[in-house]
Amino acid sequence: DDRPRYFGTKDVDPLSVAGAFATFANQGMYCTPQAITKVTTSIEGLAEPKVPGPNCKQTLDRNVANGVTSLLTGVITQPGGTGAGLSIGRPAAGKTGTDDDYKNGWFSGYTPNLAASVWVGNPDSATPMKNVTVNGKTYPEVFGATLSGKIWQQAMKGAGKSLPVQQFAQIG
Repeated sequence: DDRPRYFGTKDVDPLSVAGAFATFANQGMYCTPQAITKVTTSIEGLAEPKVPGPNCKQTLDRNVANGVTSLLTGVITQPGGTGAGLSIGRPAAGKTGTDDDYKNGWFSGYTPNLAASVWVGNPDSATPMKNVTVNGKTYPEVFGATLSGKIWQQAMKGAGKSLPVQQFAQIG
């Protein structure tokens, strides 16, 4: 077998991670994420900007995806869960991530109709995030549930305001 083998971590961007988590929310249907880098308002007589349509494919069994969602809701809702305290006032699931020596902190999560992933770290991915001060609060060590989780929580609360509250699909 001549395929490359990867050990440890491999660089990945937050948009790709959010796309993977959106697949769970979408019951195993993966849709290629699209970054929108500019939004302009319509000027009378000009057409609205066109956004490419979705490119989606069922990549995971629905029950497997719904099972993962069932487990990941506990990260946020269960006392003692790594994301406890990150509720956004509607059904949500998520996962924290912290690598060795606190060099990268992640929180990725989703609702039935929205997914987001937040990475906090130094672009070199080699500088530990220890004794970091943000808005007057010092973090001796940055975990996925601290800065990343709080950013995710605020962003999802804001983005979800205009979306209907939906329930996750059940297994079966």
